[in-house]
Amino acid sequence: MTLELPRKGLLKQELISYEIDEQTNMVTKKTHTRKYASDGIDYIDHCTSEPLYRAAVNEETDLNEDG
Repeated sequence: MTLELPRKGLLKQELISYEIDEQTNMVTKKTHTRKYASDGIDYIDHCTSEPLYRAAVNEETDLNEDG
């Protein structure tokens, strides 16, 4: 997870990714949230995973290959 460095005035950051699970073929939305305390240094991380739908299987496409 890549987030900005803590700084004064930064309240919250979110990183959203969409992934296909190769085992279940489900498209999943993953959200990583970081909420900062008023000091701008301390924070709490929270992650959620939301299954969206089952991806269509294309016999010509190999999900294990990059590109």
